Amino acid sequence: MPRELSEDQREALRILARQVMAHLELRRTRLQLEDERQKLEGVLRMANNSGDSLYATNRTEIFVKQDQRLVRIATADLQYVEALGDYVNLYTPLECYTVHGTMKDLETKLPIRDFARVHRKYIVRLDRIVAIETDSALLDSVRDASLAHAPVRVPIGSSYKAGLLGRLNLV
Repeated sequence: MPRELSEDQREALRILARQVMAHLELRRTRLQLEDERQKLEGVLRMANNSGDSLYATNRTEIFVKQDQRLVRIATADLQYVEALGDYVNLYTPLECYTVHGTMKDLETKLPIRDFARVHRKYIVRLDRIVAIETDSALLDSVRDASLAHAPVRVPIGSSYKAGLLGRLNLV
């Protein structure tokens, strides 16, 4: 014989049902927050790793191996870099250093804000560009104006031109 619930018992069951629903909703929200927290930690980890790599590529000098010794070259002294197969030439106003390596590897070691790849074989220091012609950049060959030389001409690859122009302060 089915038993009838009193009004107080029915109200108690309604209250219990609301409590169970509130508990389930809180559990779902807690799981969502935990998922968001894990995503945020991942983004922070990526940002910290990117910050570390930016620091590494913003150094003001590089060391190159020359004749059984390491030579320090200030990146401010670099004019441009030229690929030669498995070797790379680093041009400063006074010297040319030849090192074993790739353009891609060297590109990661140079300060991003100061250098731009302009051709598959060339990277230039942006503040050394004195003019851009149709398919080449003219680079100031010396920092001291009293030692003026003819500008150095470096080709600009068609696939790199838009990126280079985007990096320049065009008026």
